[in-house]
Amino acid sequence: MPQTRNPQAGYAVTCNQRVTTADYPYYINTYFIADYRARRITTRLQSLPPGTATVEDMAAIHADRVSIPAQAFIQTLSHVQLADPQIAAARELLLAWDGSMDRHSVAATLYGTAKTYWLADLLQSALGRFATEALGPSGTGRGGSTHAVQSPRVL
Repeated sequence: MPQTRNPQAGYAVTCNQRVTTADYPYYINTYFIADYRARRITTRLQSLPPGTATVEDMAAIHADRVSIPAQAFIQTLSHVQLADPQIAAARELLLAWDGSMDRHSVAATLYGTAKTYWLADLLQSALGRFATEALGPSGTGRGGSTHAVQSPRVL
């Protein structure tokens, strides 16, 4: 297993993401999650002056719910103009949002729904009749919430 002792950064971040390069010679796993959470934690740790982290700082980092993919979605959405006033209002709500996936956030719900339909539309366009299979459950959690391939466009 990969390991480190006293890393130069002063910390190690693991969130089920790949922690080695693709040419690592030993089998670890064939499925890793994207490194978004690890990147977010690293950014938060790097924002602290060295040697000053408190229990409260670490608790706040652990509880962080800001989604890097949501922020990228918002950035892309900022370049989209919409004619439908209701969808344009949803866009404005998303543009004012920080990407925090708080459970009572209307913007987080809009993002989750829009992302689901966007992915379904994208795969439908790219894969045609094979899109349903690509979106179906795979046993690893991928696509499990994006089953609605025939759904109407949100954006």
